[in-house]
Amino acid sequence: MKTSNLKFLVLITLFFIFSCQKEELFVQEDIFVEEIVEPLSIEGGEYLEVPEYLSTPINGSELIVPVVIINWVPSPDGIVVNDSITLVGGNMDWGNEVKTGMKVSTVDQWNLSNNMKLKYSIEEGSKFRGYDNPNELPYVGIEVVKYINIYNMPLVNPNDGIQSSDTEIPDYDTLFQNIGMEELVNVYGVKEVWMNWTNYKGNLWIPESNMSSPVSGDISNSYKRQDDLPIYNNTYVVYATSFDRWFAEAIHCRGHQIEAQLSHLNNTFFWQDFVGYPHGEPQPYYQGGRVGSTHYTPNSVSDYDYDNTDLIMSDIGDWNPDHQGHKEHVNNSTWKYSRQVPFTYPTVIDHDRWDAHSKSPVGSDPQSGWLIYWFQSIPSKDNGIKYQGEDGSEISITNWWDLYYNWDSTISNEKKLYN
Repeated sequence: MKTSNLKFLVLITLFFIFSCQKEELFVQEDIFVEEIVEPLSIEGGEYLEVPEYLSTPINGSELIVPVVIINWVPSPDGIVVNDSITLVGGNMDWGNEVKTGMKVSTVDQWNLSNNMKLKYSIEEGSKFRGYDNPNELPYVGIEVVKYINIYNMPLVNPNDGIQSSDTEIPDYDTLFQNIGMEELVNVYGVKEVWMNWTNYKGNLWIPESNMSSPVSGDISNSYKRQDDLPIYNNTYVVYATSFDRWFAEAIHCRGHQIEAQLSHLNNTFFWQDFVGYPHGEPQPYYQGGRVGSTHYTPNSVSDYDYDNTDLIMSDIGDWNPDHQGHKEHVNNSTWKYSRQVPFTYPTVIDHDRWDAHSKSPVGSDPQSGWLIYWFQSIPSKDNGIKYQGEDGSEISITNWWDLYYNWDSTISNEKKLYN
């Protein structure tokens, strides 16, 4: 073979070798690049991975409620909490020691604990009379679809004549546009926003619950402004709980929202026949013995009297509007007991008080124990509650959880607490 031909073959061979190597390197690089997923970020905050427990509705649930969680943790860098937050009493540790230089990760674990306990309480609370039937299936399942930390919240002055002139509230238009809330509500069916926050500036105001609805307006435990939240095609509710408190108050907020919506459908029937107020309106409730409310147990003598040891007769476990239900003795021991949760309570590092509260079992405090018990007394699917109307006809109690969560259908179709 001639030398020139040999050189040509060598060059051709080397060309193909390097071409293949280069092509292979490019292929590997493409794959490598595709596997790198940069953390999603938004203006003033970041998206966090949704913990598996929060993203997974409880087994057996029928009505799935998509939720967006927003943790508003003031921070200049997403690592250390704004020092002004330490002025809030709830962020003190044992002995009133003010925590300075607190890490965002500490607040994250505290918020996570409360969010997990809240999800459990809502789902457990949808087991109709589950306190009498341990095999009762839950009706409601919570599915958290977005978990967001906001470090620099956009704020506006409402100038509504209701709050003081220096009051600030979240700029929901800007915030919700940044996170794509309209699509989350209209396309993905998000029904609730859970916001954890703290009044670190002293002039902030967020109501416990706040509804945006194209069909009914704002039916909530708030100042009922119609223009503070963007209105989309579907109804959604924003709940706000200060993280210098804990999950029991978050359940409490939902209790008042339930009261607002169900009493909107029939004020007298809800407050008088179900709750047990003598004249159908919220008023002092002295051991009324019926189902009770967010503030009152059947044996309460005042607001928030959840730990009353007085035994009284109540039909809460067999409620019927015509007072024909079976009555039993109840007191704080009826609802105050530890529930078995399907998760490990988060550890809150560098904050002894929060860590102790985080590991406190759900239901072991009288407020959370009562509210879960009260939720379980709210008529759900196939509740079987019937009574005789004034004209002798048989009347059936409807599924109130369906009325509550499917609000657009409830209002548009004029659904009622009974048929």
